[in-house]
Amino acid sequence: MITQLNPAKPFIISLLKFGRTKNKAEAFYAKNARGAFFMLESIARLNKLAFDDKNSGNWQKLFKKFEDILGEIDYYDAIYKELIALKLNDEALLNYFEHKKNKTFKKLEKLIEKKEILECLPEAEKALAFDNTSGKTMLIRNAFQQEIASIMSFMDNYHSKGRFDDMELQVHELRRRLRWLSIYAQAYGGLFILEKSPEKFKWEKVYVTPEAKKSPYNVLPVNKTIKHRIELNKTVFYALSTLIKELGQYKDEGLTIEGVQKAIRKTRHVKKEEALAIALQLFPKTAGHDAILKKAFLLADTALCKEQLLSHLLLKTKPVTSPAKK
Repeated sequence: MITQLNPAKPFIISLLKFGRTKNKAEAFYAKNARGAFFMLESIARLNKLAFDDKNSGNWQKLFKKFEDILGEIDYYDAIYKELIALKLNDEALLNYFEHKKNKTFKKLEKLIEKKEILECLPEAEKALAFDNTSGKTMLIRNAFQQEIASIMSFMDNYHSKGRFDDMELQVHELRRRLRWLSIYAQAYGGLFILEKSPEKFKWEKVYVTPEAKKSPYNVLPVNKTIKHRIELNKTVFYALSTLIKELGQYKDEGLTIEGVQKAIRKTRHVKKEEALAIALQLFPKTAGHDAILKKAFLLADTALCKEQLLSHLLLKTKPVTSPAKK
């Protein structure tokens, strides 16, 4: 008997709990609905690539809209809280980020009302389900491999240039792509499993940290009814989480400085260079913008281009001929 996989179900159940909430926008943010939308977006994203499924692509676009807006709120809120912690006596600057956050909440409220997201989630659950056949599992594995190849192609471009020069388009984008690999493994309800490999790597002590071993993000769901699985190298998966975490720290530092710089220009009406100097004074422990880009590039270039970390993530499996599409 073929098992049908319904990976979207637990995340849809978590979102449906907001049904009786009056202010859904605030509840979505406070209760981390963004995490559920991330998972749903990842399933739709990989299903689209694996099965060449336009319907999954449409769901991906919808989930991304919610995830993006919730991420935008989080960005403004995080900077506002950092400035409050500094006990900053600059009402105009604080009001700038509070206004941005509140304005984005309004956008979220309109999106919730327009898309009637909670009402259409059961339809998404059915659309994203698929049979656990060897053919479809191989298609998903191939799509996962394509994502790895895309990351390597992206990184090879900057390896030849020898640097990053944009925080959002390069550092954040690279981290975003790497994070999808981790989220896919978490989101598919036991389709992906971590396996130990006898292969040893010189970089293990650098990337396979005690924190990575204990991280809840590195504990994948277990589903014993699944017959056909996708095996990932446990050591490399742990290393991937460390890379994502460290790039995330650089990304957050860089985008915070950029956000504060922009706000200072708007509120104090000063030139770009002066605004950047003021922003760096507010966060003296943060390296300069160019220094952050340099550190992020060195980390990524070493792990992905020199160490070829991702080339070892997928464990070998027997090929399946003529996989049946959805």
